[in-house]
Amino acid sequence: MERLEQCFQNGTRYEKIFASHLLNAGLKFESRVGTEDDLSGKIDFVVENKTFQVKSPSGLKSRLRAGDLTIEHRAVNGSKGWLHTVDYVAKFINESKFMLISTHSLRKALARDWPEPPQKAKRSRAIAGFGWYARFDWQGKSRENECCIVVDQDWLIKNTDAETKYVLLF
Repeated sequence: MERLEQCFQNGTRYEKIFASHLLNAGLKFESRVGTEDDLSGKIDFVVENKTFQVKSPSGLKSRLRAGDLTIEHRAVNGSKGWLHTVDYVAKFINESKFMLISTHSLRKALARDWPEPPQKAKRSRAIAGFGWYARFDWQGKSRENECCIVVDQDWLIKNTDAETKYVLLF
């Protein structure tokens, strides 16, 4: 299976798990998966007027641990990444557990520990604690104006309002 297809299927699987969790919790929500809100603004769900981005576990063919989070500060086209467009990120660690993190607390912690990213970030592979970087071009997409950082799960727990949640399966 091609990497893009595998990533897409994995992301879709965890979006479905999150939707099931919301249903089982009795929360009213709107799915924006596959809409323009998702594709351009990275909004997967709206729950009680708050926007959410769902992230699957890291580590598929990478050196990252499941709870490590790749944060998109600037998107591929140079526009704002999901860090600036959603209220919360639901970062899955496995199928039954995820961390719920407000992007406000995440931005605040990043600003404290990592200076504002450069206009042109160095291209690199994802490495937790490395600093700001741009991913290599992939699937015909130029990543020249992109800027990301990977933070590990321990940093997230220590420096943000990350709350561990368990998926409701009833």
